[in-house]
Amino acid sequence: NYTDPNFELPNDWRAQLAADYYFDIPMLGDGFRATTSLLYIRKKDEPVWKNTAIEPVGVAADGERLIFDSIYEGGRADNYDIMMTNADEDGRSWIFTQSLAKSWDNGLSMTMSYAHQDVEENTPGSSSQAQSNYKHYPIVNRNHPFAARGDYEIEHSLKITLGYEKEFFDGYATKVNLFWERRSGRPFSYTMSMYNDGDFGDTPDFWSQSVYLPYIPTGADDPNVDWENSVSWDELSYMLAQAGIEPGGYILDRNTGTQPWITDMDLSIQQEVPGFSDGHKGTLYLTIDNFANLLNDDWGIERRMGYPQQPLYDFGGLSDDGRYQIERLFNGYTVQNWDEYDITGSSWSLKVGVRYEF
Repeated sequence: NYTDPNFELPNDWRAQLAADYYFDIPMLGDGFRATTSLLYIRKKDEPVWKNTAIEPVGVAADGERLIFDSIYEGGRADNYDIMMTNADEDGRSWIFTQSLAKSWDNGLSMTMSYAHQDVEENTPGSSSQAQSNYKHYPIVNRNHPFAARGDYEIEHSLKITLGYEKEFFDGYATKVNLFWERRSGRPFSYTMSMYNDGDFGDTPDFWSQSVYLPYIPTGADDPNVDWENSVSWDELSYMLAQAGIEPGGYILDRNTGTQPWITDMDLSIQQEVPGFSDGHKGTLYLTIDNFANLLNDDWGIERRMGYPQQPLYDFGGLSDDGRYQIERLFNGYTVQNWDEYDITGSSWSLKVGVRYEF
């Protein structure tokens, strides 16, 4: 592993426009506060990882998928040289937020907010090792990173906080807060399942990662598919329809899928109590994380993907003339947008305690 000697430090340029305004709503109260914000981020010189031990030597029948080979020979032919360098394309983010807040004289308070993200990036760079950042990156072609929908984009997020505060005992406040959130899941990519497939020129360290974005045929007569050594178009088209993917003779983009929506609700109750001396005060508190799951076992469940890739079909290889061979997945087709659930995030927990101030 090494760093490009011409590597530039990643940087971003930001512009934000925000406005606060107050207004009244008849029958509901005066002094509602709203905030609108639009943030734009241009990401320049994002880090990406390339294997400089391979070079392009051909192209598949679709004219887009490159075929590589090692620059080394003999016993070094399986070597890899991972270089961290800068992306050719800029990433960018549009983030819109809208909030509304109001407090009433009777102790009630309310805050509502909505956020929308539209994020494009070259790579999340979420691994601690260069090799992992290279081999787990969904791609069309090795060494050709490109900007697409961001791995951590939360397209929609709605949050509501309701509060109530009152002194039932003079000088000692009772506080109740309920927090609710519903947000869209993170993106994921449909890919081709691969195992010991070196047709694109990967060396053994990288030829079993299911990271190549899938070719989507036009139909039963697509000339880029070796139909004699592939599943039938009827079988493939049914599976594509289940995933909501349209035929067309193209390579699917990265992160076109979305994991399940997530709903969360938390409850907090606090009661101030007298201390043992003047100026001392205690607080009894009760906090229930994932209160929704306490109310109903089917609520508050966080389903997700362990890795944000879902194999669409198995890549059987390339024919002698470079056509795709599409096979049935080893464990059968699935277009499910989750494969595990977060045990910690999907169960409720109760915390009771005392805080003493002096």
